[in-house]
Amino acid sequence: MSAPSELERHAATLYQGALAEFVAARNRLAAALKKDGDGELAAAVKGLPKPSATAWAVDQLWWHERERIAALFAATAQLREAL
Repeated sequence: MSAPSELERHAATLYQGALAEFVAARNRLAAALKKDGDGELAAAVKGLPKPSATAWAVDQLWWHERERIAALFAATAQLREAL
């Protein structure tokens, strides 16, 4: 697996944050990147969509309960094979 790109790292940080703060945090980050001379990355960050409440909730489970989510996926795969 390759190392995450700078955009992927910024996206992960943003999507781990509070949903209500997503747009403000994204815009602050984009402005800081642009000010630092990285207009291309700033534009990419600015283009990251605010997640729906459902997508955000699933993301939070993934970030904070990864082992349980992985166990759920494994149990689902075993059930599928058994049927």
